[in-house]
Amino acid sequence: MKLTIMGNELKIFNPEITKNNLIISSLFLTSYELLKNSIIDRIKTFLCTEFKFIEHKIIYKESEEYRLVKNKDKNLLEASLLWLIEMEIITKEEKGLIHKIREQRNRIAHNLPELLTDNSKNIDINLFLETKRLIDKIEKWWIIEVDMSINPYFDNINNDELDTENILPGTSLMLDWIIKCAFDLKGNE
Repeated sequence: MKLTIMGNELKIFNPEITKNNLIISSLFLTSYELLKNSIIDRIKTFLCTEFKFIEHKIIYKESEEYRLVKNKDKNLLEASLLWLIEMEIITKEEKGLIHKIREQRNRIAHNLPELLTDNSKNIDINLFLETKRLIDKIEKWWIIEVDMSINPYFDNINNDELDTENILPGTSLMLDWIIKCAFDLKGNE
């Protein structure tokens, strides 16, 4: 027996739809956390060079440079986004897009039962794709502008010789792997 409302089957009673919504929700929450880490943690670990280990955790000593970033806004994510804009890593439009991504993340995290049952509530898959794109963009910037600049291997290589379009950041590879596992995708092993 299928329960219907106004001729439409409730999506919660369709196991395939429920499964896919749970997977998409999980992937979105995961990708948002990876994006947030790319935004906040990369800046912190770059600017705070002194740290110590306490109970298996890294505790950073705040540098003056990092305090300047944090002083941009009382919200650390917002302050970090402002720094990324100043460094021309992202645009003001992408900052607005990240706010939309965060809003959808909050809807998923705080209203999952509603997303699973209400036919009119859905996850914007385009925001998931934008999250992945922004992770790639931000992580590539760190690799090209920071990691490669301090690696002596790249000292004698002209930037024009580098195929920067095909750089695959570790965070992006991890997200691709998670997506592949979530959908049990077959392909190149």
